[in-house]
Amino acid sequence: MASAVSGAAKIRIYDNYFENNFSGVSIYENANRFCNSNGNTSKGYCTPFVHPTLIPGPHDYDYVDPINASHPCYTQVSSEPYRTDCRWHSRNIEVTANEFYFDPDVVPCAGADYCGVQALIATGADNLPWSPYTVAGIQDEVMFDAGNKFSGNHYYGPWKFAKRWGERIGFAAWQAAPYLQDMGSTSDQGGSDPGPTGNLVDADTATLENGIGLWNPWYGVAVSRSAEQAHGGSRSLRMDLEGGNWGVEVANYPGYIASPGPKAVNVWARAGVGLPNNPRLVLEWRDDSGGVLQTDVVPLPVSGAVWQQATASVTAPAGTGTVLVTMVGSGSAGVSFYLDDLSIETP
Repeated sequence: MASAVSGAAKIRIYDNYFENNFSGVSIYENANRFCNSNGNTSKGYCTPFVHPTLIPGPHDYDYVDPINASHPCYTQVSSEPYRTDCRWHSRNIEVTANEFYFDPDVVPCAGADYCGVQALIATGADNLPWSPYTVAGIQDEVMFDAGNKFSGNHYYGPWKFAKRWGERIGFAAWQAAPYLQDMGSTSDQGGSDPGPTGNLVDADTATLENGIGLWNPWYGVAVSRSAEQAHGGSRSLRMDLEGGNWGVEVANYPGYIASPGPKAVNVWARAGVGLPNNPRLVLEWRDDSGGVLQTDVVPLPVSGAVWQQATASVTAPAGTGTVLVTMVGSGSAGVSFYLDDLSIETP
């Protein structure tokens, strides 16, 4: 391949018939996979636009360091053209005029999160101090700024559509703003959205990896995004009690969009300094007018300096439109504890 060429100007996936594949078409990047990064799976190579294309020694394979500290994909990676040219990009991909058939009774999906899914996603972690790329920035690029488009397709069966970290949404939401995908496409599920799928909780609130999300101190407590402890990734939510009763809220009243039916709740917690009294996660299932239909309480297992998981199987009642998430408890001033990896999903 000539050094001035990398991939194709446009990739078209069109006029195909997909029947009961495990999944559909996934357009994906990883924020950590770029030239001279130890997060890249092809550590010794660069894109054809950067010289030297083969990274010379000496090589440093400590994950947080560049492979070669004199390579321009370290010394100049924050400025153009290197910011663009040091990455391999998923862009200008058109998925059009295809027929996708999916029958979950035929495809062996048991235990798989992304069976029957079309995807525009990016993952990674913001854990390379010298990297100019963030996961959120690469997610925005893949979804909105890279010319990637699904259109004119025909879907048969309960297909799901994944965005950003992989949060799954229905066909109607996929077509609506801000995603605006699959214009001119049809689904035999109709124009209705069967309800949100995947984790109802947004990625930052769930994992804290790119920000504190929607967590907000309600009363008697300070909250912060902490790198001191983490269950998954490198961040968690830290709560520092002020003494007495306390409460933390997810500040998105009337809550996350939700639908009636069974839900699996998972969250991890651990102590910091001392122990809080009776910490618990509270889920308020509300109707479309904001009225509370049902409240479920999940005790948080904060009993020592080790991560412990709380799980619960609950059923959102008929008429559910949203779920509002809070945490409450009591404790002495100076007590602290951590929370991470919150999910509320349809099993």
